[in-house]
Amino acid sequence: MGFLRKLFGKVGSELPAYVQDHQIPERRLIHGFLALYTGDDGDPRHTLDEEANQEHLKENWGCEGPADLVELMDTYEGEGECNLAFDLVRAIKLARHGAGAGWMSDEESWERCFSCGARLKEGYQRWEDVYADCQKGREQWWRESQEQPIPPDQIQHYADRFAEAKKLIYSRMSLNGR
Repeated sequence: MGFLRKLFGKVGSELPAYVQDHQIPERRLIHGFLALYTGDDGDPRHTLDEEANQEHLKENWGCEGPADLVELMDTYEGEGECNLAFDLVRAIKLARHGAGAGWMSDEESWERCFSCGARLKEGYQRWEDVYADCQKGREQWWRESQEQPIPPDQIQHYADRFAEAKKLIYSRMSLNGR
């Protein structure tokens, strides 16, 4: 706890909620999956306010309210749209935005995240494997929804985010204990 006290000047429940999440291994794993989007272990539930989360869900995901959000997550968690990694990582991201937007409880958000995380751990041995399939899914999504190949700057953008996450997170936390 000395490091955290030095870093934040607080301990235990006095820590910011985001840092408290990192004390729980299951949540830390989820933050690892979120890093495939953010490049760090940022959680939109804690890094954006309610209005910003709602705006993000509306503008970037087409969700006008909680029912749209649940339907989209159900699709990604069920039959999927692209592939296991891309779909489940998106479901995790949406669940955390949903909690931040006030469209679902934090508990419900974590339950969905843990379910997706368990499936990802079953399906992949290494973070690099999850990243590779996320990139393949992203490329498919661009071709199908944008009717064009993914722009090279987008490929590089997510490659840079993965490199940052690898440095900050994945080098210290294996996906399956290997």
